[in-house]
Amino acid sequence: MSDKGKVKANNRRRPAHSAAGKSTATRANSDTSANSAGQSLTVIKGKKERNKRIAFIRAVVSTVIIIAVIITLLFLNTKSPGGLVEWSRMMWASMGGGNGYPITEPDRGIKSVYMQGNNVLTFTDTSLAIYNKNGKQVRSILHGYNSPAICVTQTRTLIYDRGASVFRVDNNYETLFEKKTDNSIITADMAENGTFAIATTISGYSAEIKIYNKNFIEKSTRNISGGDVTSLCVCKDGKHIVVVTVTASGGYYRSTISKYDLNSDSPVAETTYDGVVILSIEQLTNGNFLLIGDSLCAVINDKLVKQSELSYNGEQLADYDVYGSQAALLLGSSTLNYTVVNIAPDGKEKSRKLYDTEIASVLKQENTTYVLKSESIDSLDESCNVVKTYECMSGGTYLAGSGKDTITVASVSSVNIISVK
Repeated sequence: MSDKGKVKANNRRRPAHSAAGKSTATRANSDTSANSAGQSLTVIKGKKERNKRIAFIRAVVSTVIIIAVIITLLFLNTKSPGGLVEWSRMMWASMGGGNGYPITEPDRGIKSVYMQGNNVLTFTDTSLAIYNKNGKQVRSILHGYNSPAICVTQTRTLIYDRGASVFRVDNNYETLFEKKTDNSIITADMAENGTFAIATTISGYSAEIKIYNKNFIEKSTRNISGGDVTSLCVCKDGKHIVVVTVTASGGYYRSTISKYDLNSDSPVAETTYDGVVILSIEQLTNGNFLLIGDSLCAVINDKLVKQSELSYNGEQLADYDVYGSQAALLLGSSTLNYTVVNIAPDGKEKSRKLYDTEIASVLKQENTTYVLKSESIDSLDESCNVVKTYECMSGGTYLAGSGKDTITVASVSSVNIISVK
């Protein structure tokens, strides 16, 4: 800060004196001579006011910095169910250079591929391998399950052995939880907030469902009757689960969808679909649920009221993918006849495209649908028009989203990330 604000009387520099008495006399004489000359005195702004102003500014800046740090820590604390400590360990584990992509999976038996943040996950009959954005393997999990299945969120994975009695929860840094159940596991699901549910067989009922919170504490147990459990969904609010059961009589199927509050034994809502087997249920970002059946797909709202449905018209479901509140279906009538269908947030058909070549997988990303063919990937707009075609590895089987402007494609033995700008 400059000294321009310090105005000295008459711009006159007072002489310094060594003796205190002499100095006092000089000040008196100086004041008398100044007044006698008829000159006015100017008030001098002292350092005290300036120091107060600087102290106030420093206090404000410090407060803003502290608030920003607190907000940042709180935000990072929400990045994983385990809070800041888990998130920090995961970030540390994901660091490091690699040789880039493509990479070859040593197990050479990839069943599916997923994205978890910037990490690529390859799932096989024996292991789950995690690679960072540079192609470096940051962790390999040997599960050793006979019939493995997996649920993947942005921070954790739930791996369970269908028909057996073991499951585990991991992140890219460590095993967080592992348990042996009393009975055989039918299916499971996990929400982004860490809440997960395990459905097992139990004598006298269709299934027993145990719900665990993010800290792996058992919060609720529910016995399900009235059919075979085919799918399970833990709602995004972490307070409800939705269960699909199927009954069969004389070749006639009925699917029942039931929504449960974690604190009540009876369903808070229920609906049925006759003549169809509902294979999977997923909650969309708008709160609705997408039902994937053997002969149709449908959308119901959070109260399980039917919104719309779309028949496959005799074709078979080959693949599907959900992004936000939208979805893409891959239907096939033969090995060389496929139909790609874009599904709007209300569950109605938005557009479709016919292919007379073999299609392996579809991927929905924002307003684009990617279609994996034998050696290339078509990029379709919302009207199912081909916008661009990208070359990819031969024998590609699976697609996964990789964030902005990239997608992941995998075969049974390798994984590659390609640019789709």
